Formats: sequence, structure tokens, C-alpha cells
Amino acid sequence: FLAAEGVADSLIRADSPEAFLATPGLDALRFPEHAQVSEAVEPAQYRVYPETPAAEVLDLMIRRELPAVPVVGEGFEVLGVVSSEDALRHLLAAERLGDQVELTARDLMTRQVLCVSEDQELRDVAHLMINRGAAQLPVVREGQFVGFVTRDSALATLGGGEGSDEDPA
Repeated sequence: FLAAEGVADSLIRADSPEAFLATPGLDALRFPEHAQVSEAVEPAQYRVYPETPAAEVLDLMIRRELPAVPVVGEGFEVLGVVSSEDALRHLLAAERLGDQVELTARDLMTRQVLCVSEDQELRDVAHLMINRGAAQLPVVREGQFVGFVTRDSALATLGGGEGSDEDPA
């Protein structure tokens, strides 16, 4: 950015914050400390409905190695999340009880789910995840589920490691 023609001169000549911010190309720079959730969201690939049989949810999570699956309504609003912890709890209880009842995603899911918006500050959401012990949080846009922000995606974005091909050694 600084090597581009005229950029350094423009920054040096800036006599006000407005002039500094008007430097060509400055708006394209990414400052991790001001990153938004949208920069770290992992887009939704899978979602289930409340009526989805529990066996299908578990199979999906195992086959696709998913740590969580959102349970959405007809308008793709988040109704709950089935986490790997929820799935394990179900498997162990069914094994112990010899459960013959046909359960659904609604029966497995955690209902009280904290969702975040794409335009929230990523630092704030990262603090929230740490304080609440959440490995991932659903991200919504206009009330509809769009993906998850995870601890790993937040770390990569805030740490500047996103898309880095450099050898750490």
C-alpha cells in the first residue's frame, strides 16, 4: 500500500484526519482490530429442520465432521443448534435407556442460542465466545442463518493469518 505511487506523499501532506482518511486506497486496507464478524463467518453448508430425524442429524454430523448443525425454521431463522455435546448426550442416553422413541432435531437441540450479526465487531464477539465458553456462534443476516463464526475463524482473522501462505518456521 505504502509503495503505491503518491500514497506516502498524500499521507505526509495530510493536514487533518479527513485528509488522511481520503488517501487513495486507504479504504481497502484491512485493520484486524476493526474487523467485523462478516470477515470471519464460515458460510452455512448444512442446516436441518426441527422435524429432521435425530439419526439423520447424527449421521450428517459424523459424515461431514461438523461440530454443530443449526436447526432452522421455514424462513431459515435459527430455532436452535445441535452441538456435538448434544449429540453425544443423546447417544449415551439412548444407549443407557435402550431408547426406542423416534427423536427429531427438535429433541436434541439447544434452544437458547445466542446469535450474532455480520456487522458486529469481531473483537466483541470473540470476547463473548470466550466469556460464554462458546466454540462457535450462529451468524444471522436480517434474521436468517448465514453461517458460524468460530474461535478458529476469529483467531485467523484477528491474528492476520487469513489466507497466509508463509511458512511459520
